[in-house]
Amino acid sequence: VWTACLDQVASDMAVDSGGSASIASRDLSSGNAMLTRLSPGGSSIASQAVLGARFGPLALAAAPDGRIWLAGQTAVGATFSLKTTPDAPQPTAPNNIYSHPFVLRVNPAGTAIDYATYLTGAFGATMLGIAADGTGAAVVAGWTSSPDFPFTSGPRSPTASFLVRLRPGAARPVYSIDRKSTRLN
Repeated sequence: VWTACLDQVASDMAVDSGGSASIASRDLSSGNAMLTRLSPGGSSIASQAVLGARFGPLALAAAPDGRIWLAGQTAVGATFSLKTTPDAPQPTAPNNIYSHPFVLRVNPAGTAIDYATYLTGAFGATMLGIAADGTGAAVVAGWTSSPDFPFTSGPRSPTASFLVRLRPGAARPVYSIDRKSTRLN
């Protein structure tokens, strides 16, 4: 239905505490990644935010305050970079040779990005999921083969899983754990 009616390919959906569904998708005609919020009854589009081209939205999570967290990946070779926010712990991707994950948050109105950061290393990484906790922070899970993946410490195996908790305004994640070190940063 989403593809047939709106010419978009949906990748994930989250429902906030007010009953509004938010859908992450890619617009087939423009190539833009989109975040669309439906009215609580689902009868109309309440808001829509254009996230940009050359991004793949992967997973959504609804925070208690109505903000939506989105985890995604850049396209390999993408020259369009994510516009990160001033409080981003990782404001740039190290290269465009690999696909790089990012995390962003959309304001409660669902109209604009109010937090965005990369979460990657030189060899890229893969985002597997995202959740919002009761404080509104995001917890993201994934894996990487980058030896320089930020926010974790200690030696890593060639492929390491990670769990990172992000809170806007913090210079670094609240915590970060990788499978090899299992230390909190």
